[in-house]
Amino acid sequence: MADWFIATEGVKVVKDSASLWPQIITAVSSIGAALGGVSLTHHFTRRREERAAAAKQSSERLFIATELVFLLEQFAEACAGVATDHGYLNQDRITVPATDVPNLSYSAVTGDWRVLPAKLMYRIRELPVIQGEADRAIAAAEAYPPDYDEFFEARQYQYTRLGLKAIIRAVCDSLQAYLTLASMLLLGRRRTCSGRSGVLKENGDKPMRY
Repeated sequence: MADWFIATEGVKVVKDSASLWPQIITAVSSIGAALGGVSLTHHFTRRREERAAAAKQSSERLFIATELVFLLEQFAEACAGVATDHGYLNQDRITVPATDVPNLSYSAVTGDWRVLPAKLMYRIRELPVIQGEADRAIAAAEAYPPDYDEFFEARQYQYTRLGLKAIIRAVCDSLQAYLTLASMLLLGRRRTCSGRSGVLKENGDKPMRY
């Protein structure tokens, strides 16, 4: 009798266990799906935030690069005026400069310098230091009245050199910011092109035929 009871209970346990497996599988699948959904949501949220940050940095880089290009071009033009200045005779019959030397100041720049590449920022920030060296070289030039030819030669040479450096920074070096900006914008848009279907897709855009 006892053996029969034990056997009967064993069969019931086996049957109950078999009936629980679908519920266990369903529960595990639900948990896995929930965790996967959370992970995907986190992934796409992070990617969206990264793209937004990259777009903001690109916009700030374009803004300060534009400011610097115009500022350096104006400074280079002023240097050209000094470089071509041969002076004029004042009332004492002494040759004096007709053009004042420009003052390179970045105080009017409102953009964020931190978005620029370190090398580019250093080369632009270096220009006032170079101008100081140029002014000291001009002051140290031996010049004799009344024409002060040596003074004017030193002045013309130093500001020709300084103006060229400024225009190189503006036209060549600052283009790095634009090129970096363009590449970041292209990567941010994440265009995908399918050669077979001839369809161009962009983030959030409908397929376009080209």
